[in-house]
Amino acid sequence: MMASDGLSPAGVTAPAAGMGAEDDLQLLRHYEPVLRFTLGELFLPMSVEGYLGNCSLWRSAVPGGAGPRDGAEQLCTPGELTPARLAQTSAATGRDLSLRFVERPLGRSEFRAWRRDAGRAQLAAGGSRFAAVGLLSRFIDAAMRLSLLLRGRVPGGTAAAAEQKYRAQADPDSCPYYGRVTRDRGFVALQYWFFYAMNDWRSTFGGVNDHEADWEQVHCLPAGPAGPVLPPI
Repeated sequence: MMASDGLSPAGVTAPAAGMGAEDDLQLLRHYEPVLRFTLGELFLPMSVEGYLGNCSLWRSAVPGGAGPRDGAEQLCTPGELTPARLAQTSAATGRDLSLRFVERPLGRSEFRAWRRDAGRAQLAAGGSRFAAVGLLSRFIDAAMRLSLLLRGRVPGGTAAAAEQKYRAQADPDSCPYYGRVTRDRGFVALQYWFFYAMNDWRSTFGGVNDHEADWEQVHCLPAGPAGPVLPPI
């Protein structure tokens, strides 16, 4: 899935202003990146529309609130939300909005059953993810793991519930991205945006935190004022 920048930024050159959406799509497809994932990753890129269709939408009565305990009002149930409806509601409301992909984390027995599920993705056994890099990176990795003694581990029920919901509607043969092309002062910049239902960095990899919804991106500059920067593929 792709979208091009329909606006002409300040300083854009005259030839660039005449470029159309088809030219942008051709550029994006020509230079689109190849992603490599660790075997057993729980979440891969998905469409924003698919994510929103599985979310409930809440309007908070207090800043930062995200659920009934905070006096929040549910505006949409899963299956009702679309990008257009989200944009319309966001423009009309004066209070905080929040999306919820996981309605209820898995309980202990459910989580144990999920971990034994042969159908879910399983990370390949092996050493530390920094085992093959320099000494400084190994020290950073060791410090992160030691910090878990103070920070504690997250239960993992939210990430597990998100994985079940994601797996139920994921297309293993699809890896959608959202693209944007900008031209400014002789530069051509390509942006590739990948959307994930969940970032399970802490519960799966011992990182800083877990959170629903995550964007990752790849940027490249195939051309500059002096000519091509990246060779044609």
